[in-house]
Amino acid sequence: KVLKNKRKKPLFLWAHYYDAHTPHRWPQGVPRRGKSTEWIYNGELEYADRHIGRLLKEVDKRLGEDTLVIVTSDHGHGFDEPRHKKRGYGHDLNTVTLHVPLIISGPRMKPRRVSSLVSTLDILPTMTNLLGVDTKVEMRGSSLVPEIFGLEGTRPEFLFHQFFLQERRWKDESPLQMVSVRTPQYNLLVDRHKGRTYFWDWQKDYFERTNLFG
Repeated sequence: KVLKNKRKKPLFLWAHYYDAHTPHRWPQGVPRRGKSTEWIYNGELEYADRHIGRLLKEVDKRLGEDTLVIVTSDHGHGFDEPRHKKRGYGHDLNTVTLHVPLIISGPRMKPRRVSSLVSTLDILPTMTNLLGVDTKVEMRGSSLVPEIFGLEGTRPEFLFHQFFLQERRWKDESPLQMVSVRTPQYNLLVDRHKGRTYFWDWQKDYFERTNLFG
């Protein structure tokens, strides 16, 4: 209905697909290829992919090419044992749960793949930059416009992450449970709650099984 209505003002549409989320159930219309939770999750992704495709076709049809489209996710989901056997995400800062897709399509953008580190914090400043929106709000992220158009970026090649649990304050404990810094090759993580430090080469060891610290 949003796409069919005639508009006099600019349109902002946020579509949040929740299908690949707990509780995991096999979606209708997707062929079964396995019985494990991971296979069910893959089926949910295929189902969501089909319906995202339907939306994007309507966007092209009704709004035309002069439209900015961004596809991303809030987190990944791990199935590697034993780390993610009980919970697939939400309790660590590992690559498998933090590494998510980011696809940006818009006018005058040529199809290309960029491998530099980015954060979901970079999405809003990138949007305002591409749309020419003059905002006086200070943003924590950086615009990805230079890299989108094949120019050299000026952003630092590292990202900081934190795992913050407010409820730990109820027990008089520090709410900052984990912190990490990531480079294009390495992930250094300090588990402040357990007093442990980890150093992974996430490019070669994606599931971060070999701790190189020390």
